[in-house]
Amino acid sequence: MNAASPKKTAWTNVLGFLLPAGGLFGVFVVIPAVSALTLAFFRTDGLAMREWVGAENFIQLIHDPLFWTSLRNLGIFVLLTVPLQTIGPLLGAKLLYSLRSTRAAYWYRTLLVFPVLVPGVVTLLVWQELYSATGPINLALQALGGES
Repeated sequence: MNAASPKKTAWTNVLGFLLPAGGLFGVFVVIPAVSALTLAFFRTDGLAMREWVGAENFIQLIHDPLFWTSLRNLGIFVLLTVPLQTIGPLLGAKLLYSLRSTRAAYWYRTLLVFPVLVPGVVTLLVWQELYSATGPINLALQALGGES
């Protein structure tokens, strides 16, 4: 009985973790991105047959003033939000770390984590109620003649 080498087992584990993630990434990111890029070279209304127009769509986009206005607004939005969303939490963490009172730090950490936890707990409770024996899903199934 030959035991698998540690190197082979490690690669098997790596592939076991990466293949599902890579497959999902391919299905939900790569394929839609390639499809959208391909579709950019055609004229279509979404339902009708496609007509190849090459770079005509991109040339039309470059000459559209609304595109440049949108691009400018996006740039302003990014320049304002990215630093604020980075600096704000870092300052908050620094202030929290510099508190001398461990009791106050505990309460501030609780107040900061609370908004993160509440939506997940509420979602869990809602789904628990929906799937309970007396929940609306089972009541609907029973009304249709099914068993709960």
